Amino acid sequence: MLERCLHSLRLQEHADFEVIVTDDSPDDSVADLVRDFRAGFPIRYEKIPPPSVPPKIGTPPSPSRKANM
Repeated sequence: MLERCLHSLRLQEHADFEVIVTDDSPDDSVADLVRDFRAGFPIRYEKIPPPSVPPKIGTPPSPSRKANM
């Protein structure tokens, strides 16, 4: 999908646009793709680091509910 979008942007005649790609993938596939397209137009690329702790699943009980337990 990203490759199709970048290819479409490369074909644009109007070049006054900004491309920002954020990447939260676990591998370098997005970075490699961006690197291939950078020659055609400027791309701002930001790698989002993985969270230091895994996300918690569910919602913690509210303080009022916790007091009644």
